[in-house]
Amino acid sequence: MAIEDDDIRDREVWNAVSRHWYSKASDKALTVGRLYHHLAILARPNALQQLFYYAKSLCVPIPFASARESIMTLFDPILKATQPSDLAPIDAVFVKAHGILFSGSLQEQFSLAMEEFLGKLDSHIDRRWIKSGDPNVLPFMHVTMAFIDHLAPFPDAIALIEDDFPWELSCAMLNSFLLSYREYGWILNDKFPGQDKEPAPRPLPEDFAMKGLPWVEGYLPNDWFSNEKIDDDEKYFEAESMTGDRKERILWLGCRIAKHGEWLLYDEKLHQFGVAPKYQGRAQDVMDMDDADPTASGRHYIRQ
Repeated sequence: MAIEDDDIRDREVWNAVSRHWYSKASDKALTVGRLYHHLAILARPNALQQLFYYAKSLCVPIPFASARESIMTLFDPILKATQPSDLAPIDAVFVKAHGILFSGSLQEQFSLAMEEFLGKLDSHIDRRWIKSGDPNVLPFMHVTMAFIDHLAPFPDAIALIEDDFPWELSCAMLNSFLLSYREYGWILNDKFPGQDKEPAPRPLPEDFAMKGLPWVEGYLPNDWFSNEKIDDDEKYFEAESMTGDRKERILWLGCRIAKHGEWLLYDEKLHQFGVAPKYQGRAQDVMDMDDADPTASGRHYIRQ
């Protein structure tokens, strides 16, 4: 690849062309891990995108086994600290924590890496985000709720996380959405939100990121990505209308989870969420710990 070596601009152009066609191919073959592996290689030097695509190449129904070796080229420089990292500190420690989990090495450093990452979040998001409803965290909440909705019918699976999930804090955010939401029929309906709307809302950016993963099957409608007019550059474009669509989707997922009656609860008369008795009071404990030790706030969001 003489062109790549001789001219950086030519290399960037050909990388962009390759990304475009591999992305198109992955749209047609959502479950083929080899395609995401190639996208990971083309994502360099963006370490977070590389981590995402390498991980996805191993998690889809047709995983690409060679990605287990390729992903170590991302982890090794950070785990072995052979050279200074060009990554932002929060990105470096995020990759390090995943590298420890994946490789099984340096396990004694995992807790420290996790706490360092969570602590650094304070400079990126407000530690009171769950109350303020910062729209920047809504995609994370959407993906998390979709995953919980998938686990809910499987007692052995959700038992692994149900005691650590922030049910009460999530309930507070769901209720904050309901303050300005009145289309209760949509969120109580079994149909996926927006299917019957005209015009139908376009997929959210995180929909494109989730598609192909086993736990998303059955969540997104089969024809959800049928609009071929959406260019690659537009897939992750955040339109202003998406905040409302995303909140509605999260409320719908909350109602689905509440139907199990074990974690979240939903009062159809008052139109308000609650939590099962065993999870009540935990959110205040978290806030009290944050007030007592603000420097430790980040780590409490994982465990109430």
